[in-house]
Amino acid sequence: MKYMNYQLKNKHEICAVMLAANNDFGCCRLASRIPPALWPVPDEPAINKLLQKLTNLSVKKAIICSNSNTKIFQMAVENPASIELFFLDEQMPLGTAGCIREAVKICQDEILIVIPSQMADLPDLTDAIIRHIDNQSTLTILSGSDTSKSTAHIYIANRDIIKWIPAKGYFDIKENLIAALVKQNKKVVSETLTDNLYSYRNHTQYLEAMSKYLIEKECYSNDTFVSKSAIIDESVRIFAPVIILNNSIISENAVIIGPAVIGNDVIIDKNSLIVQSVLWDGSHVNKNCFVSNSVIDYNAAIPSFCNVESKAVIRSTGDLIKQNITSVLQSALVKIKYTPPLTGCQGLLKPKTASLIIIAAIFIWSYFPEIRELLVFWNRSNDYSAGLLVPFLAGIAIWMRKQNISQITMQSFAFGISIYIVAQMIRLFGLYFMFSSAERFSLILSIWSVIIILFGWRLFYNNLAPFLFLILMLPPPHIIHNSIMLPLQKIATSCAVFCIGLLGYVVNRQGNILYIDNTAIAVSEACSGLRMITAFIIIIVFTSLIIKKSKWEKISLLLSSLPIAFACNIIRLTITAIAFTVVWGQRWAALIHDFSGYAMVPLGLAMLLFEIKLMNILVSKT
Repeated sequence: MKYMNYQLKNKHEICAVMLAANNDFGCCRLASRIPPALWPVPDEPAINKLLQKLTNLSVKKAIICSNSNTKIFQMAVENPASIELFFLDEQMPLGTAGCIREAVKICQDEILIVIPSQMADLPDLTDAIIRHIDNQSTLTILSGSDTSKSTAHIYIANRDIIKWIPAKGYFDIKENLIAALVKQNKKVVSETLTDNLYSYRNHTQYLEAMSKYLIEKECYSNDTFVSKSAIIDESVRIFAPVIILNNSIISENAVIIGPAVIGNDVIIDKNSLIVQSVLWDGSHVNKNCFVSNSVIDYNAAIPSFCNVESKAVIRSTGDLIKQNITSVLQSALVKIKYTPPLTGCQGLLKPKTASLIIIAAIFIWSYFPEIRELLVFWNRSNDYSAGLLVPFLAGIAIWMRKQNISQITMQSFAFGISIYIVAQMIRLFGLYFMFSSAERFSLILSIWSVIIILFGWRLFYNNLAPFLFLILMLPPPHIIHNSIMLPLQKIATSCAVFCIGLLGYVVNRQGNILYIDNTAIAVSEACSGLRMITAFIIIIVFTSLIIKKSKWEKISLLLSSLPIAFACNIIRLTITAIAFTVVWGQRWAALIHDFSGYAMVPLGLAMLLFEIKLMNILVSKT
């Protein structure tokens, strides 16, 4: 190996810093489920291929910046025998240069290679590293060839680059470090590689990277690679480049147009057309399907006669198709016994206890994928985790109105069935077009319809507010989330700068990064205030449901939820930013960051109680 000899001669040691991509903040459902660095290329996780490539560069240590996904990476990454692996779990955003700062604390190597871990292939960096050392560069920036649309870069840096990285806080290579080096007249070199950089962060970029990977590799460019264990019907037509892996089954008259990858144990039924797509292990495309420019998740299923274009099909979504069909059949077979009109709480509980248990069990079984997906979403998304409390709070609000239930007559079978049919139509729409928000909304409609069928529309109408409250447990569609997240982040940053300036600090702002006394503080998307807004809206709506106030007082409470949440978030940002200027170490910074967030809950409740007290005073005087 040319570089290995050079390394031994000059006694240079190399450490790789592998940057794991974020989960795309929910914009890509596939990235939210599996970190992009673990997506297969073509048959093993991308990060494993990169580690194998790094062994050719005599890299002895590799540090994976796992973005709070350390356990997932530890289970999935195969460690080459010649490389010692370390995992850097970022409790707070560090930035790319911040990862270098933490990596230097782990390894003692003189040369650092900073690589995006979500890459389909890694070009030979031997000559680039030699030029970096010979030219005595502080930082070398490697870009892909001119034909590459990727914006990814690979960085080669000396260990002493740590001198120009702040000891704490967020710091980015592109936005901060390069400017700092140029300002100090340090040598920064930019090179263009002869190869492309197959980098990606979502399923669209992943498909583009895989297409280039298959087309440009000589072993696949003019032919099709088919595993010996794959079963392919004679009538199947395949247009290269295509890779078909172990134990896959492709039925008669199916057509596969490359670039495409068919993973292990994949089933493609008859008359289906696959165009420039990647099917991961265990996926199943039923008959007469059209799949184009899409990624099919592990063990996902595409129903018959379905068109999937430019989508990332998640496993749970495919499973829902089968369960939806069986649930519709089950609903047709289960006869809900109609009883004469009953009144009173006693009538609600005794005659229909068995029916309630059976229907509840069937309902949970039918909607189990949606319920499971919501639970996973609440657990992973801090912005909407408060949605988990909504069903329980709605139940409490309805129970507190139980005195009204005793006066309600139960008779609205046809009306309830109509709403249930509408709910299932919305659900099928969501399943067919892979629109998860429609599937979740059908869950709420189905709950309403079951309540109306069992207890009558008048009970539903008299408790309309608590039932509408259930909508707040659903996360909004991605397009709505993205449209409010960035404006909130910008407003929060501007207000924090204003408040910090009022306290006498000199603060400079560059985008969403604040500089206070040479300390860089990033106002990330998590600091936009969306988390507090959703939490306080839920709390204040629940409060308005259970307190005995006039309509104008309840409306005033509801309208105050946004100002209270926003004020608490600005106070938190201001306190946290100032605290970061006097504390040292990630542990203390993370502790202050988390504690300030928890402290805002009692502060917001205090504001709410003060508002209620103020309204009581105003009402008493009038």
